[in-house]
Amino acid sequence: MLPLLYRRLLGEDALLRAAAVRAWASLAARHPLPGSLADCGPALLQDRYLAVLRALLIHGRSLLHERDVWSLVGLAAQIVGAYRNDEDEHDLVALAPGVLCSERSRWDAGQVPQVEPWILHHAAAQPAREAERPADRLWWSRIAAHSPQMAVVRTAALHDPPLNSQFNDDDLRYVT
Repeated sequence: MLPLLYRRLLGEDALLRAAAVRAWASLAARHPLPGSLADCGPALLQDRYLAVLRALLIHGRSLLHERDVWSLVGLAAQIVGAYRNDEDEHDLVALAPGVLCSERSRWDAGQVPQVEPWILHHAAAQPAREAERPADRLWWSRIAAHSPQMAVVRTAALHDPPLNSQFNDDDLRYVT
């Protein structure tokens, strides 16, 4: 099985590469896999097909070598910049801030003041339900927690009926 998966990860068909990334993630969740599969990471991060990039944004953090995760973070930033106005790729753009949030533990103190506003700025451009996830997920610095970008995200969540429905007991945190 592993030789076939390895060939698919480096094969010519983009849909098979994307499926191989998903299969790799599924196998890795259940069994320890050899590091040679993670060696495909740099090649996959250079892929120009959105199906492969989408699979990497969803599964890449758990599959790549530690040294390649920053490349995934960079890829997430590039995707937001390139596709932020493309309605057809909205789900792809929505994945990118989540990648940055999940890798927050890797940031050094000098990066935090630059990365947090970027995440909030791009989260604020998303629908309230999607923007509110990264806003709730992180321990934000004091500056970011009280920033205008955070206010935009929180205000959108406050005015979103599904988030504050009287029938949704889990999401009444903005209603006082």
